[in-house]
Amino acid sequence: MGFSPDQVLNGDIPDKHRFIEQIKEAAAKRPKINKQGFCDPCSDQSTIPKKK
Repeated sequence: MGFSPDQVLNGDIPDKHRFIEQIKEAAAKRPKINKQGFCDPCSDQSTIPKKK
């Protein structure tokens, strides 16, 4: 999670590297999560027409 309001008011400086691992893990999981809602024809990527 990010900073609490107290941390911000007390002047804590954000660390841009703080969430790198969580972001990488979420990015790796995202395609699987996104495909869970597909119907059967959509889950087979070869049946989806390619954009020209």
